Amino acid sequence: MPLTTFPPFIQPRSLFKAIAVWLSELKNTSQHPIKLLLSICVLLLPTLCHADSFYVSPEGNDSYPGTKDRPFATPERAVESVCQELAKKKDRLEPINVIFMGGVYRLSRPLKFTPDDSGTLDAPVTYTAAPGELVVFSGGIPITGSWTQTPGKPYWQITVPKAKDGGWIFNSLTVNGLSRMRARFPREGEKELRAEGPEPGGDSRHSLRCLPGDFNPAWTNPTDIDVVLLASWTPVIHRIREIIPEKRSLRFSGTDNHTVDAFDKNPRYYLSNVFEALTEPGEWYLNRKTGILYYYPMVGEDLSKAEVVAPLIKSRMIEFEGNLAADRPVEHLHFRDLHFRDVDSDLDRYDGMYRQGHMYLDAAVFAEGLRHASFERCEFSQLGEYAMELADGCRAVTVRQCHFWDLGAGAMQLGVVDLATLKTPTTPGAKPGSSMEPRREVLDLTVDNNLIHRLGTVWHGCYGIGNRFASGTKITHNEIFDTHWDAVGLDARWDWKGEKYSHGNEVAYNHLHDLGLRYQTDAGGVYQIGPLDTHIHHNLIHDTHAYPYTAGYTGIYIDETSRGAVVENNIVYNLDWTAFIQNYGDDNVFRNNICAFAREGFFDRGSLGHSKVNYMEVTRNIYIARDDKAQLTNWKPGEKPPVFNYNIYYSLTPGAKLTFAGMSFAGWKETGRDSNSVIMNPGCRDPDKFDFSIPADSPACKAVGFVPFDAEIKKAGLYGDTSWTNSIKLPPPRKFLPAWTDEELSPLNEIDIDPNQYNDGIRPPVLTAAARGVYEVTSKVAGMQGPKCIELEASQRYIHTVFHGLKQGKITFSYAVMQPVDQPAAITMEIRDEKGASYHAGPSVFISRDGQITAGKQKLESLQPGKWTHFEVSFALGDGAPQTYTLKIRNSLGEKSHVLPFVKDGIHEIQWLGFIFPDKEPGKCYLDDLHLKINKP
Repeated sequence: MPLTTFPPFIQPRSLFKAIAVWLSELKNTSQHPIKLLLSICVLLLPTLCHADSFYVSPEGNDSYPGTKDRPFATPERAVESVCQELAKKKDRLEPINVIFMGGVYRLSRPLKFTPDDSGTLDAPVTYTAAPGELVVFSGGIPITGSWTQTPGKPYWQITVPKAKDGGWIFNSLTVNGLSRMRARFPREGEKELRAEGPEPGGDSRHSLRCLPGDFNPAWTNPTDIDVVLLASWTPVIHRIREIIPEKRSLRFSGTDNHTVDAFDKNPRYYLSNVFEALTEPGEWYLNRKTGILYYYPMVGEDLSKAEVVAPLIKSRMIEFEGNLAADRPVEHLHFRDLHFRDVDSDLDRYDGMYRQGHMYLDAAVFAEGLRHASFERCEFSQLGEYAMELADGCRAVTVRQCHFWDLGAGAMQLGVVDLATLKTPTTPGAKPGSSMEPRREVLDLTVDNNLIHRLGTVWHGCYGIGNRFASGTKITHNEIFDTHWDAVGLDARWDWKGEKYSHGNEVAYNHLHDLGLRYQTDAGGVYQIGPLDTHIHHNLIHDTHAYPYTAGYTGIYIDETSRGAVVENNIVYNLDWTAFIQNYGDDNVFRNNICAFAREGFFDRGSLGHSKVNYMEVTRNIYIARDDKAQLTNWKPGEKPPVFNYNIYYSLTPGAKLTFAGMSFAGWKETGRDSNSVIMNPGCRDPDKFDFSIPADSPACKAVGFVPFDAEIKKAGLYGDTSWTNSIKLPPPRKFLPAWTDEELSPLNEIDIDPNQYNDGIRPPVLTAAARGVYEVTSKVAGMQGPKCIELEASQRYIHTVFHGLKQGKITFSYAVMQPVDQPAAITMEIRDEKGASYHAGPSVFISRDGQITAGKQKLESLQPGKWTHFEVSFALGDGAPQTYTLKIRNSLGEKSHVLPFVKDGIHEIQWLGFIFPDKEPGKCYLDDLHLKINKP
C-alpha cells in the first residue's frame, strides 16, 4: 500500500518509529514468533489509539464536544476546535483527525485556515470522510418549492424570492449534480455568430456591431445578456453597458485592451443569458427583476424530485492564509475523500478582463503559504472558476488521485501569477524590487494520478493544469480530456535576461486526449511559454480539434523564451496542426518521439524574432503520415542554425511522395536539414490502429538510433486499482463548435474604412498594426473624401488584415495614398495567398520614397508629392481565373489602366492584405477611402 493511502488514524512516520523500536528489540531476543507478533501489536497500539479525533455530522450540534456520539455540525466549528486543541498542546506528538460523517455541509462563506491551524511533521492534522461515506462541502443552497410549467412553453419556472430585484444573482446552476447552461444564442452545437467588427466611430475595444438579425434589443432584460467573445485562444466575457439599435451596436463596460477584432476581422461570439433562447433541454434563465427561475428539464428529469442547487458563494470556498511576512506558513494539513462543489463565477469582477489562460481567475480552494500538505481522493466539481490555486509561498503540496470535472475554468493554477508579484516584498505596500522575494517562491508541488475533464463550462480558454512561477513541479500520470485549450500549460513569461524563477519542472506519463472542441486555437496538449529546463516525457497525446481558420492545436508547443526543455519519448497523433512547435526558443531538444497523422506534418518552427535565434535540436524522431505532408513549413536558420537530423519519415499511403515545405526530400536536405534522416517504414506494429510499439530489432532503431519505449508509454495516464481507474461514470461528451463554411465567410471579407467616422488618434478597425508607431486617424491632413485620413509612420513595418474563405468571385480593392512633401515613406500594397509560413503574392503595388509607382516589375507613373492618388485593383478568383489583375490609377491629371501579371502564379485563395514599409528610413504617408468589394462569379 502506498504511504499516502494509510487510513488517517495511522500516520506512517509514527508507524515506522514503532517498527524501528521493535526491530531494535528483536536483535536481543529469541522469543517465540507468536510472542513477537504480540509485541508488535503492543507497540503499535499507542500509534493506533493516540491520535485525537473530532467528529462532524450534518445532524450534529456545534455546542457538542465533537465526539463520535456527539459530533459537531459544521466544518467551521471543527477547525476552531482543532485550533484550540493545538493551542493547548504546543509540543504535541499525536496527530489530529477530523472525521466527517456522510452528508452535505453548506458553507455561506469561505472556510479559512491560518498558521494557528497547522499541524507538525509528527502530528499532522487530517480532515477526512468517515470510511465509505460521501462528504460534500457545498457553496450552494437548494432551490426548494413547487415548479410549474410555463404556460405554452416546454420549460418550467419557480419563484426565488431572494433573487427578486437583483437581490441574489447567480450565474451557475446544477441539477442532480451536473452543471446546466444558461440559455445561449446560438444554442450549443450551432455555429457562433460573427460581427461586422467594432462600432464605426466607437471604442474598438468595447463595442461590437452585429450583423442584421443577430441581436434583438426587444429581448427580455437585454443588458443582462453577456457577450462571449471567442477570440483565438482566450475568450473575453463582456457585460453589455448600452445598446444602440440604429447602429446594431453593443457597447461594453469592461477592461480589455484588445480591439474586439484583434483575432478575427469579423469577431466570433455567442450570447449567454438570453431568455428568448431558452429552447434546449438543460438550459436555464434567471429573471433578475422578477426573481423567477426558468429551467428546461432534460429528458426524464422530474423537477419534483430533482436536486436543483444554486451557488451562494462566488470564487472561493476554502482559503489557506499563510503569513508570508512573518514566515509563518499553514502546514501539515491533509484532506482525504472530500467533495467540493457549488461555487459561482464572479462575472461582474472579471467583466471584460483578458489574460492568456484566464490566469486572473480565482479558485474555489485557494492557498498562499501552504506547505507540507496534501489532497487525496477528493472530488472538485461544479465550481465556477479554477478548482484549486496553490499560489505564493506554497511548497511540498501533493494533489493525488483527485477527480476534477464539470468546472467553470480549469483544474489547477500553480505558482505565483506573474513576475511583478514574485518580486513584490511581502511587506504591505512595498513596491516590486529587481529580484525575487524568496518567501513567495513556490517549490516542489506534485500533481499526480488525477482525472480531469469537462473543463471551461464558463471560461473556455483555460489551462487544465497551469504551472506559473513555480519550480520543481511534477505533473505526472494525469488524464485530461474534454477541454477547449491547453491541457497542461507552463506559463511563466519573462524576457531573455536569464531569470530562473520557474525551472526544473517535469511533465510526464500524462494521457491528454480529445482536446479543443473546435472552440479555440493556437494550443498544445502540453504548452510552455517561459520556464527553463522542463522535462516533458512519456506523455500520450492524441485527438486535438482546433478552430479551423487560425493556427491549430499541436501535440507539444514550446513557445517564447523557453530554454533548455527536453521533449522525449512521447507519442502524439491525430493532431489538428503539426505534431510539435517551437516559437522563439533556444537550446530545446526534441528527441526519440513518435508522431503521426498531423494536419500540417511533423514540426513547425516560428520565426526568428528580435533575438535572431530560434534554436532546437530535433533528432531520432519518427513521423508517420497518411498523406504526402512530412513538413509543411520552411524557416530561416538564423544566427544559430537548428540541428534537424536522424529522423524517420513514412506515409501509410502506398506510392505517396512525401513533401517537405513544398520540396522533395532531396531538396529539403540541400537546405542543411535531415542530412542523415531517412524515408522508411519504422516497423510499428499497427500504426493505422494507433499501435506504435516497435521491436528493439526494428530497422528504424539501427537506421537512426531510435530507442523503443513501449513498456514505459503504457504507464501514461492513471494508475491504481480498477475502483479508481475504471469506475467513474462520465457525463456525455460535449458538442464540437461547428465552423462557418468558406461560402458563408466570403461575404464578410468586404472592407469599408472611412476615416471621417472616427475621432483623431483612433486606430481604425480591420487593419492591424504589426509594430508600434503612428497608425491613426488625423485631421491635420485633409483626406481625399473628407477632412480626415489615416496617418502612417514607416516604423510600423506593416499594417494588415486576414481573410477566410475568399476563394471565389470578382475582387475589387480601392484605396488612396498621399506622400507628404517632407520625409515621404516608401510603401507597398500587397495581396497574398499564404502557404503556411510562406506565401504567394498576387497583386503588388510599390511606391518609392520619390513617388515612383512600380507594379510587379513594371514601372508606371509617379505620385505627385502632397496630392492624393487613387488606386483600384481588380481580379478574379476561382477555377480557371487568369493570374492577372487590372490596376487603375487616378489623380488630378486623369486616370490610367494597366493589366498586370500576379507576382507569383498559383493564387487560388486570398488570405492576407497589407501595407508594408520596405525600408527603415523615417517617413510618413497617408491613406484614405479603403474599400474591398466581392461580387459573385
